[in-house]
Amino acid sequence: MPTYQLQDLTVRHPGAQSATALHAIDLTIEQGEQLALIGPSGAGKTTLLSTLALSHKPAEGRFHAFGADPWALGEAARHRLRAQLFLAPQTPPLP
Repeated sequence: MPTYQLQDLTVRHPGAQSATALHAIDLTIEQGEQLALIGPSGAGKTTLLSTLALSHKPAEGRFHAFGADPWALGEAARHRLRAQLFLAPQTPPLP
């Protein structure tokens, strides 16, 4: 079973229904697989990582994490699933 499976996934930024951040993404990530996200500023790399960390609810498409659709789960179950994940945000180094 894949760790993540995204099919025809579209993500929009909250509060901006017309601002599509990711459009029609198909991606499967298996357990133990390494993935590099490379692209210019504004390409959607951080949005994809936030979506994988269950911080953004997809607007369209299919999203499964660890075999389940986290957005079909109750809030408590989704929180338990989210607690298994870690997202290190992109921040500048401290002086």
